[in-house]
Amino acid sequence: MRLAEISTWPTLTPKIYPPSLFDSESEGFGDEAIALAKRFVDATIHYRFPVTRQTTFDKFQSLVSGWKEETRYMSSTTSMILHRAYQEIIGMGPNVIPFILRELETNPDHWFPALKALTGVDPVPSSERGKVRAMAKAWLDWARDQGYNW
Repeated sequence: MRLAEISTWPTLTPKIYPPSLFDSESEGFGDEAIALAKRFVDATIHYRFPVTRQTTFDKFQSLVSGWKEETRYMSSTTSMILHRAYQEIIGMGPNVIPFILRELETNPDHWFPALKALTGVDPVPSSERGKVRAMAKAWLDWARDQGYNW
């Protein structure tokens, strides 16, 4: 196996190590040496770029901040919920439900489609549709009844 054949190394690797280690002529490394080199490179990248150590909550907060910043002048709810950051929050899965509920409680916003997508329910009565504070209250009441803590 050649050192250059390790496909998981990102493009920044040659900036960390001399290029001669990664050319196609680098032979003679055993599997253990390759595995050790991979672990070393992965650890170096992990600690050099702290974004890889981001917690779920930190990632959520970062996405919320970007979403609010980039959609604050939008009047279309559809455009707001189709925004990349909003969709990425939904893609984070059910673990973000408590974070969304906290956000909804402290700063009511258009989190209803995300909650519906993540929970599969919609506890908002039809008479309350379009009333953000009333919709937020319906979701928060439902979440308490379901045992969510946030």
